[in-house]
Amino acid sequence: MAIAQIYEAGTHTTGGANLPYFAMEYVPNAQTLVQYSDEHGLSKRQRLELFVQACDAVQYAHQLGVIHRDLKPSNILVGHDSTTASDEPEYRATLKVIDFGVARLVQSDFAVTSMHTAYGQLLGTLQYMSPEQCGADPEAIDIRSDVYSLGVVLYELLAGQLPYDVQRLSLVDAARVIAQAPLPRIGALTQTSHGDLDTIVRKAMEKDRERRYRTAAELSDDIRHYLRNEPIAARPPSMTYLLGAFARRNKAMVTGLVAVLLVLVGGIVTTSWQASRARASERIARESLRDLYVARARSLRYTQLAGQRTAAMDALSKAAAIRPDPDLRDEVMTTLSVPDVRETTFPLPDGSISAVLSPDLLQYAATLADGSIQIGGVKDGRQRARIPPPVDPVLNPIKLWCNQQFVIRLFDRDQKPRRLELWRVDNPAMILEVSDIPDRASFDVSADETTLAIGRSDHAIHFYDLLTGQETPESDWIVIRLTSNSIRPDDALRFHARVHKQASSILRRRNLHAFSRDRTLRSPWRGVRTENSSPDQKTT
Repeated sequence: MAIAQIYEAGTHTTGGANLPYFAMEYVPNAQTLVQYSDEHGLSKRQRLELFVQACDAVQYAHQLGVIHRDLKPSNILVGHDSTTASDEPEYRATLKVIDFGVARLVQSDFAVTSMHTAYGQLLGTLQYMSPEQCGADPEAIDIRSDVYSLGVVLYELLAGQLPYDVQRLSLVDAARVIAQAPLPRIGALTQTSHGDLDTIVRKAMEKDRERRYRTAAELSDDIRHYLRNEPIAARPPSMTYLLGAFARRNKAMVTGLVAVLLVLVGGIVTTSWQASRARASERIARESLRDLYVARARSLRYTQLAGQRTAAMDALSKAAAIRPDPDLRDEVMTTLSVPDVRETTFPLPDGSISAVLSPDLLQYAATLADGSIQIGGVKDGRQRARIPPPVDPVLNPIKLWCNQQFVIRLFDRDQKPRRLELWRVDNPAMILEVSDIPDRASFDVSADETTLAIGRSDHAIHFYDLLTGQETPESDWIVIRLTSNSIRPDDALRFHARVHKQASSILRRRNLHAFSRDRTLRSPWRGVRTENSSPDQKTT
């Protein structure tokens, strides 16, 4: 039996006063549980095995309906026979739970807490009291209060110190710390007690008695599971419980935080709602503008005015920028099917035989009756330059090209190779003359207006720099667009050809945007002198 037996109880009269007394079982060489464990250097396992005996003793008392109410190391004594050395095999330590002086029966109606100890002793005992016991409500005390006190003893036994230092606090402040302060983790104080063991201690010392071990037996069972490396029944407190406990300890701060959070959430919800309404209004406005652009494009198609197709396509482009949709495809196809010819007139010099416009449509070059060429502006008709007539009067001009800087003219000579002249417009001067262009061969200018291509009598295409008039090496990247009269009329396909000086020519069909070779074909004819690209400028 781990409970010290009481042999006799009564009162002793001395000096006219009656003093109560207990005659209890003697524990030889007795030390408190903590003192004994420290002085004998017990391991963690040995300490737990002794503590389990204390739990069994308390459980036995509980089964008899007795609550101890003052469990602490000084009421859990460990002794041994002085005639047996502690290092001998037959050595046995004896654990006894004593001092049931403040105990009461579980079913007792006694409703007044015993306060027979002195003030200092009460503080010492207060460190082992449960929160409900500190509340001075006897009706709130049950066997789980003893379980809490056992948890404090176990904490001190393992950590070497009490969980709360309340010795210098008043009774009220000490009770508040025990009831509200969070329990320090044992693992933070000792490396040998953490994990499951820390969970067992925390469950035994739960401030809410409903979350503690219900009996001392459950506490001892979990310790035995731990010693046998078995799963324990206790589980760490959930995050929800921890947050709730924190809120209960800090009501004012949590109330303020909740108020601030509600204001923030309300502000976010209100702002989001207003932003959503603003986006919806913007979306409606954009859709209305899109519908307006589509309606404008439809109305422009029926105006029968010059530029109607261009203006309608511009409106459809703006609608597609707002929201592209397959419905615009039909609108675009319908708009492209509408004829759109814009008439532009400008005066030509008297005696003009023919005229061409520059690629930017801002300048014209007109061939006069005497063979000279006059260059002028389309908008104002003002003459910019005049190219003199050819020296040979039998030359027949067959092709003319101009831009802001240069004029190119091609002459046909009866029974002789054709002749090409390249003139500079400013301060007119001829910078290139080519006189060996075969019949039916022609010329063209690159899209960037920097390179001139001429089919010559050596059955090859020659490239010239417009700025200098100097011939340049053949280059794959130069894109040449030759006119339709520069290839044979019976050709169904139009090729961009790079003609080598070998006996047979090599035609390369190319993707002009990627400049990658798709296929190489052998020409069925010799002496190809021209090259061209498809109208969409994607295939050559």
